Amino acid sequence: VVSKKGLEAIIQYEVSSKKNYNNKLKAPMWPGGASGITIGIGYDLGHNSAEKITSDWKKHLSAGDLAKLLKGAKIKGEKARLALSDEIKSVDVPYEAAIEVFNNVSVPEFARKVVAIYPGVAALPPDAQSAILSLLYNRGYKLEDDIDKKTNKPNNRRLEMRNLVPLVSERNLKAIANEFRKMKRLWDINIAGGLIARREDEAKLVENGTWQIPPTEYIFV
Repeated sequence: VVSKKGLEAIIQYEVSSKKNYNNKLKAPMWPGGASGITIGIGYDLGHNSAEKITSDWKKHLSAGDLAKLLKGAKIKGEKARLALSDEIKSVDVPYEAAIEVFNNVSVPEFARKVVAIYPGVAALPPDAQSAILSLLYNRGYKLEDDIDKKTNKPNNRRLEMRNLVPLVSERNLKAIANEFRKMKRLWDINIAGGLIARREDEAKLVENGTWQIPPTEYIFV
């Protein structure tokens, strides 16, 4: 159970607004890092198979445009940057299609992951559930650390996400919010200030979460 406010916040984090989307984001792009070529509302082609992409987008895009996008399937990181050709960038993904795939495909999929990874999450207030959904939508659902190539030891970048598991079960909203804030250590404010601001916003959603919200704010995923 997420809140309308929380779900709208995820869209804002991902694309800012419909106007900004249409001006800057309707064409495929590469966000950087370990991401793949991304379309719509944070839909990462690099983390999806050709079959999955086809299933999710075939009713929204022409066969020709879909064929171009499939060249980015399962390609991530620097390889994705190199794969982002002018041909792929020529595809326009309409905002209405992006929203429909977000609401009907991406949100339910990530909601299932949230429930599987964080037992007891459904007992949290809708805003808090929204914040955890937002976190996984942004950072993925892996809890295990990668191995640092220099030290050959775990890089500890998923520590706070692991720490959330018992805190969610205990419904400890204050401690959950604190773990969101601790994640800010992972990014340079001069490079990724938006991510740091997003973690703070999510922390506030958690710590201020309540079930006492208007019925129109409830969204059952």
